[in-house]
Amino acid sequence: MTLLGNAYMANGKPELALKQFERAAALDPENKTIKTRVAVSEIGSGQGPQGLEHLERVFADEAGAAGPTLLLAELRAAHVEKAAEVAASLIKRDADNPLYQRLLGKVPCRATG
Repeated sequence: MTLLGNAYMANGKPELALKQFERAAALDPENKTIKTRVAVSEIGSGQGPQGLEHLERVFADEAGAAGPTLLLAELRAAHVEKAAEVAASLIKRDADNPLYQRLLGKVPCRATG
């Protein structure tokens, strides 16, 4: 199901991807990666606020892939302050992570101080 969902996302069909990821999430409700993919599919299918809310919940539990994904989604939604908070949280969790350092550089300066 996740492979099919990924294929749908790659082909620009987030609604179909969302259905597959929701099915996968029903089978493995604790899987953070699947939860992240559900949220990204929601955002892609026009359910932005709901998708961001789901990403925030996954990130609150454990950063994993949800952290960088949430930061970029917040920036795309023009939520600069929220993106800065996510970036700061990622750096706090792992200050030496080069990906987190690079993502912090994507947040406009007025938000990061």
